[in-house]
Amino acid sequence: MIEAGVEALRKGPHQYPPMMGLPACGGRSRDQCARFFGLDADWEREVLVTSGATEALCDAFLGLPQSGDEVIVFEPVYDSYGPIIRRAGADSRAGFAEPPD
Repeated sequence: MIEAGVEALRKGPHQYPPMMGLPACGGRSRDQCARFFGLDADWEREVLVTSGATEALCDAFLGLPQSGDEVIVFEPVYDSYGPIIRRAGADSRAGFAEPPD
């Protein structure tokens, strides 16, 4: 086990990844977007790899609404949405999805 640990440290990676994520991960994300959604995403400019859904939503809530905007959230809502939206300077409003016809 010690030798395996030493080998893993020598081969790396063992540092913080780049802010936009590792290229291999971004490339796989691009492939998945194409396969499942028919999207041709430029992973170097249009894909942001996050450590989870809460971080991804936080990035969206802090990056998209502007001060004074209103963000409609559908209930039931995850409890972190409101504080993040308020931190971005926007207001959250509860919305309800219309049932399908």
